[in-house]
Amino acid sequence: MDKFCTKRLVIVLGMHRSGTSAITRGLMALGVDLGDNLMPPLEENNEKGFWEDIDISNLDDEILHYLGHDWHTLKLIRQTEFERNDLAPFEHRAEELLRETTKDKTVFGLKDPRIARLLPFWKIIFNKLDIEVSYVITIRHPLSVVQSLNKRDGFELEKSSYLWLNHLVPAVLDSEGNRRIVVDYDLLMAHPKKQLYRIAEALKLPFDASSPGIDTYIKEFLSDELRHTQFCIDDLTNTPGVPKDVVEAFCLLDKLARDEMSVSSEKVHECFTQLAIFLDKMSPAFNYMTRSDEQIVNLKHILSDCKRQIDNLNQMIAEHDKQRIERDALITAIKSSYSWKITWPLRFIGTVIDNLKR
Repeated sequence: MDKFCTKRLVIVLGMHRSGTSAITRGLMALGVDLGDNLMPPLEENNEKGFWEDIDISNLDDEILHYLGHDWHTLKLIRQTEFERNDLAPFEHRAEELLRETTKDKTVFGLKDPRIARLLPFWKIIFNKLDIEVSYVITIRHPLSVVQSLNKRDGFELEKSSYLWLNHLVPAVLDSEGNRRIVVDYDLLMAHPKKQLYRIAEALKLPFDASSPGIDTYIKEFLSDELRHTQFCIDDLTNTPGVPKDVVEAFCLLDKLARDEMSVSSEKVHECFTQLAIFLDKMSPAFNYMTRSDEQIVNLKHILSDCKRQIDNLNQMIAEHDKQRIERDALITAIKSSYSWKITWPLRFIGTVIDNLKR
């Protein structure tokens, strides 16, 4: 089997709607190759691009669905689920896909928010290919994520809060032992060069503050329209419905993003280990919420089908009404005609004869 000893892979981990796209585009400014099979921009979603490989994203979706999950399900993905023998075909596809994707590339960047929850699966592939992996753990204020998901997907605050936690806890714990850095999206928007320098320093990437790539990224890619909301930590603690564990996790991650604490510190490990234990205790509730979500989706599909049938029936009724109006208009026109009037005596005599016969 070919080895990729000289190859490096930079993985961007984070929750959906957390600025992972902007940070991944920042990696390109640092010389990281993102490939040429990228998901196209989507209006009113990611107008400036997702910067993620289409095939990798599709494969992650397939794996999640095969395991009975979706990108937004709260049901936990257990370590034992990645040890199933029936995942072998997915492992083979992932290995070949990553081998082909990183071919002829020294430093390759990969971003898909689903990877945060599928990292145990991908680590098996990284080990098989002997790729040197480093991580950028992306954070954004949970309330910004909550508002964005509510606008785009209609999710409630509680679901989005736990979903944020379900992505960040495994992102921190499963990336241990590798080069990694925590980057805050709002700090990147406020001080892009400083944050790019932090990433370059942590991941051993070249950095030239005056390079055309960095200049283009800051002046042409980053803009205020990328950031619709901005909150502080007090907003999080004062918002009813936000779980205290989300507040605790974000406060710690915020310190890591400001270099007030090392991501490799024992306190970080202990804190996120306790958060993982908490999520495990919440598992029955998450399972119930996931089933409830599935029932709601099914009911919405049924309702949609009923509405479609009603629309079809209303269209048929409207068509029948149109035909009736046209028919009545035709009858009125005939009865008003000269020929109808002069033949009235004949019709009257015919009616009399018919009555006499009966």
